Amino acid sequence: MELFTVAAIALPLLGIMAPAMLGKARDDAKRVQGGQNLRQISIASTTYGATYLDQIPSFSWRAPRNGHQPQYPGSEFDFIRDGMERAAHDGEAAALQATEIIARRTRHAPGQIDPDWLPHELYTPLILQDFLASRVPEAVIVHPADRQRLRWQRNNGRDFLDHALGEDQPDPDGKDWRLLYSSSFLTVTGMYDAAQRDADAPARSRLRQGRTHREFLLPSGARLGGLTMSHIAFPTSKIWMHDDMDWIARNGPLHHTHPGATINTAFADGSVRSYASSELNPGWDPWRPESAEPTLYDFAPAAWDTAEPLARRPGLARWTREGIRGVDVHSAERDTGQEARIRGAEAWVRHADRPESRRAAEEQVKVLEQAEASRLRR
Repeated sequence: MELFTVAAIALPLLGIMAPAMLGKARDDAKRVQGGQNLRQISIASTTYGATYLDQIPSFSWRAPRNGHQPQYPGSEFDFIRDGMERAAHDGEAAALQATEIIARRTRHAPGQIDPDWLPHELYTPLILQDFLASRVPEAVIVHPADRQRLRWQRNNGRDFLDHALGEDQPDPDGKDWRLLYSSSFLTVTGMYDAAQRDADAPARSRLRQGRTHREFLLPSGARLGGLTMSHIAFPTSKIWMHDDMDWIARNGPLHHTHPGATINTAFADGSVRSYASSELNPGWDPWRPESAEPTLYDFAPAAWDTAEPLARRPGLARWTREGIRGVDVHSAERDTGQEARIRGAEAWVRHADRPESRRAAEEQVKVLEQAEASRLRR
């Protein structure tokens, strides 16, 4: 009788708890698989570096400069060759390099070419896919809980390209055709903007975030790519790629700067670990290295994003203080002349409405409005 009584109480409770337990187990499995995908990309990067003199995978084509011809190995496509002759800066050259890889490996005609596209952040895995002769698009560069990108890749991307995914999909005939080949994992700017590691470089020669997460300012003369593993000062503490979103948050994806976000992070030593956004160092404003304030920007989701918009988000590992030579976890930020060396971004992540955040954001907006630089989009 006692056993029946216990069972009568326990079984209904188990019925209530089981779905939640199974859901958490599925989420944990997806986070682990996302980390494994990042790990696979890290292994491919190590192989790439061993093949190409320790080079960090990045777009390497160069625009014409000071009367010199563009630097690239040529292309079978006329529109790529013509575009390289007219490229205004290395950002446009990188966009053409990404387009050339996609066109050559898929034999699909690309949509509208965007000269203001900065592909480094979400498309750097294309370099590795081309190096390894892997399929494009490829599921390994997508987090298993990133339902949108996996949906776009369905049927090898044909449904996306044929407008078969409904009205909410990006336009494959416009500038957003490239999203089919994008990654769920963000490559941080310090891994391709060489001026961030150079303490003597003019501050305004560095790449900088615009007002939203999708916008960048590229100064004239900026050099992108060409960094090597030897430039990394703290491999165990320097993030080079991480989840763009917390893809398995309870109520839907959260931007990686959200106070409740936990993300997978790939480090320069090849390890992959999970961190809460508040545990990462806040990062810097590369145009004001002497300030302790991080880069602040708004997360403005696109129509197909389900994450909520956010204001005044700190740069974190995306804008590591001193770039590739900086530190993202385990210790305080590097000394670039700021008045305080900070460890952990909790104050900036959790308290975006505090007066310091509002004041810093207003000052940075004034700088952006006056900046003379190419305005690019990721």
